[in-house]
Amino acid sequence: MSSKLKSGYQFQRNKVTKIKFNKLRLKSFLMITLGVFIPVMDLLFYGSYKPIPEEEISVVKLSDILEGENYEDVRYSQNGGQFYKEGSSFLVPRQFELRQSAEIAQDPLYKPSIWAERYEVRTESIANAFVSTFVKERQYHGVYERKSNQNLDELWTIEQDDFTSFIARDGKDVYVVDYWGIEPIDTLLQYSVDF
Repeated sequence: MSSKLKSGYQFQRNKVTKIKFNKLRLKSFLMITLGVFIPVMDLLFYGSYKPIPEEEISVVKLSDILEGENYEDVRYSQNGGQFYKEGSSFLVPRQFELRQSAEIAQDPLYKPSIWAERYEVRTESIANAFVSTFVKERQYHGVYERKSNQNLDELWTIEQDDFTSFIARDGKDVYVVDYWGIEPIDTLLQYSVDF
């Protein structure tokens, strides 16, 4: 190389060498593969969004609460934000998620909504870890307060004027419910958790 410099040889800058070309091909292949692979894996492992079924499901539906509390003439929203999802993973063989809202004919200003999740975890120690992680990660709603409940192993709640949230554990089952409405926590627990 020093002899080339001494003779005045000019190197070709920005020349695509075989190594650079192979690196570029590998990067392109990885980007295309991941771009296709991740959405397919998400669909396979985490399930797909479905319309909310009429029959009984593994999480509480807004209709369970409102009909149980004798509301009449309830119209459930049909927009894109309403869904039911089932999924699974190695540590959580069964998991369920629901988003639903409604309008009450007697009180057009009252529009309750629910976000409900249920995780059937493999072991109680993993369920304990799930609960503590949820309590730490979901502080954007406010500070969860630990409550005692004779039917549950753990119960953490936030109760505000028109918002109630709880994280509960019953053995290996973890329940996470956010409810925008006026029903009290005991009513939500009654319909949400299998005692």
